[in-house]
Amino acid sequence: SVDVEFVITEGDRFRIGRINITGNEQTQDKVVRRVLDEYDFQPGQWYNRDIARGDGSGELEKEVRRRVVTESATITPSGEVPGQRDAQVSIIERETTGWWNAGGGVTTDRGAIGQLIFEQRNFDISDWPKSFDEFLSVFGIKYPDPPKAFFGAGQNLRIALQPGTEVSEYSISFTEPYFKNKPISLDVEGSSREWERESYDENTLRGYVGFEKRYKNRWRRSIGFRLEEVDVDGVDFDAPKEIKDVKGGNALAGVKLGIGRDVTDDRFNPSTGYRFNVSYEQVGG
Repeated sequence: SVDVEFVITEGDRFRIGRINITGNEQTQDKVVRRVLDEYDFQPGQWYNRDIARGDGSGELEKEVRRRVVTESATITPSGEVPGQRDAQVSIIERETTGWWNAGGGVTTDRGAIGQLIFEQRNFDISDWPKSFDEFLSVFGIKYPDPPKAFFGAGQNLRIALQPGTEVSEYSISFTEPYFKNKPISLDVEGSSREWERESYDENTLRGYVGFEKRYKNRWRRSIGFRLEEVDVDGVDFDAPKEIKDVKGGNALAGVKLGIGRDVTDDRFNPSTGYRFNVSYEQVGG
């Protein structure tokens, strides 16, 4: 038999001093710091190597990479002050955080459909353009130069145009992942749909506002409110009675409650853990 002896020498614990962020040439400092704050990675707190490993594999490093939309993010300690180390947050930004997607197709029940989608994952609703050229830069007209307006705050904007021969849909959505700089996401959506059905026409306007609160134990709670106005017109004489009964404008209102948890080791490529979501919606009109 062979005896094996392991000798482990633990390093001293230390608290976080200053937090220095580098590499965020286009993204505001607060976009990175609010992610750190959500994990209690702040000056004066104990330095947690489990979530900040220095090689990009820590949970906090992955979260910074995902929420700040970067190519990579690492957090390493630096300095020689006894009992304290500064935290060096180094990120490499993506070349672009906005893109266009175009397409089209033909379906048996909806006819021909076109699609044009624009999405910006580093939006800033408070940074208004000062000229028409700055406005054009928001949509990548002057690519590869970064946008000169509406940019840098880590918000998400999505605009979708889907015109069709029978069904046309248009939508715009906005997400603020840290409403009032707290771990609460705000989602605002607006959409319209025009559908030329076989025996009637259906036009729908929809608005939605939702909030989701994130907790440190990875639980989430959400609440959302939606309003819809459904207008039924162009009803043929041979349309079903159910359709004739709802001819005209019809308003709907709904409240949705949800709860969920995600304890996977990686949100995009998980190997362990689980995630679940449960929701309930009450609609009336």
